[in-house]
Amino acid sequence: MKKKLKFLIGILIVLQCFIMPVSAVNDPLAPVDPFIYVVPSVNVSSDDVVVAGDEIIFDVQVSTTSTHAEFRIEYDPNLLEFVSVETPDYWHFAVSEDHTQYTIDSEASDSRLYDTMKIHFRTKAEGVGQWVDVTFTDIKSGDGQTDLDSTHSFRIASNNNQLSDLFLSEGTMDPSFSSHVYEYTAYVPMHVTEVMVYGMLADATNAIFVDGYGVDRAVSLTDESNDIEVKVRAQDGSESTYTIHVVRVEDVTSHTENRLQMLIANLGHFTFDPDQNNYVLEVPYEVNRFEVVSYELMDPVATVTIPEGIDLQVGANQYSLSVFAGDGTENIYTFDITRLEEGSVTLDSNNYLQSLTIGGYDLSFDKDQLVYTLHTTDFSQLLIDVVPESNKAQIQIIGNQELHDGSIVRIVVTAENGENRIYEIHLTAEKEDHTLLIVGIVTGSIVLLGLIGTGIYFYRKKSLQKKKEII
Repeated sequence: MKKKLKFLIGILIVLQCFIMPVSAVNDPLAPVDPFIYVVPSVNVSSDDVVVAGDEIIFDVQVSTTSTHAEFRIEYDPNLLEFVSVETPDYWHFAVSEDHTQYTIDSEASDSRLYDTMKIHFRTKAEGVGQWVDVTFTDIKSGDGQTDLDSTHSFRIASNNNQLSDLFLSEGTMDPSFSSHVYEYTAYVPMHVTEVMVYGMLADATNAIFVDGYGVDRAVSLTDESNDIEVKVRAQDGSESTYTIHVVRVEDVTSHTENRLQMLIANLGHFTFDPDQNNYVLEVPYEVNRFEVVSYELMDPVATVTIPEGIDLQVGANQYSLSVFAGDGTENIYTFDITRLEEGSVTLDSNNYLQSLTIGGYDLSFDKDQLVYTLHTTDFSQLLIDVVPESNKAQIQIIGNQELHDGSIVRIVVTAENGENRIYEIHLTAEKEDHTLLIVGIVTGSIVLLGLIGTGIYFYRKKSLQKKKEII
């Protein structure tokens, strides 16, 4: 019996010698290397898409026999915004005012730190297209342990899915191209059976054309009206679609209209008149460029040749553009611009709006936001109220008549020095919501059926009573 007991004791000793080191390795409270381990919620190697406004969470796993740990986080506050920190209840936690220095002390009875904290950041719009580095450094524990730095990098994906230019080999698009305008019309003669589509990405580094909807391609025209779509996909996966309605007309040679209906330049020292072909402008030295920003044709069949903007030299400068009617007759608009000598005059350059309100709409105006979209079913004239920041600036409202789906109302703010800032209001037809009507019809039908059913029930009941009385 004693031999058996000794044998069993020997086996237990051997097993204990084997199990103890294994359990020590698996003991969750045993210190590990590294004693602070960071796991971000995004992983660049797995092609996680991070866009502006996304929340990034860092799981900071702390494992040390010490009651104290501390670390510092290095990041660019222009790209990331600190949101919050989550820690276990038994931790005494402190963070510096700039959210970079973190200290942890254990209040647990076992006097050990082994748990996970979560640090929340949010990506900023200013970081779009940029790489963000978050480094955990100066890692120390209360018993003198130090740990290696860990850096986590990710890129904030660009959401730019716009074009910087778009045009056809035939015809002139109306309205003139703008990155924020997604629908155009172009007229071409009936004999034109093919057009080339050209364009440029606003963010050629991060955006791409959707397969089959790119540029530098030939498009066959078969019907009187043809729609050409150009689709752009941003780095964050969002897409935009530009549509050109190409209309083939039988005889453009009968069209003689070769005037512009509207023209806006980057300078506002003139009021455009379709029948005035020459403009004489004088600008201060600080103004060094002239270019056409937007235009509209009197006749969409006409075509226009708009040269690129010109850099203004001190003294005399000239810029001209041509409008061709369907019959080929040309109309030329000329701008004679004199740029004054340096120091000859100093004029206010403030062309911002202080406020912009439209009756019946919540615009959420921001002076730096130039394009707004209104969804409406009422296309009567907008009740626009504007106040410029500078009392020396001038205001011109263009296009606030004969409104329709797709109309653009432009508010041109001209500074004293002649420089323009253009705010655009894009109108789109709001689809009527018939949900309440449908719910009302269904509810009324149910009530009516209920009343009919109740009536039938009482009618049959009354009939049965009469039969019984007769019997």
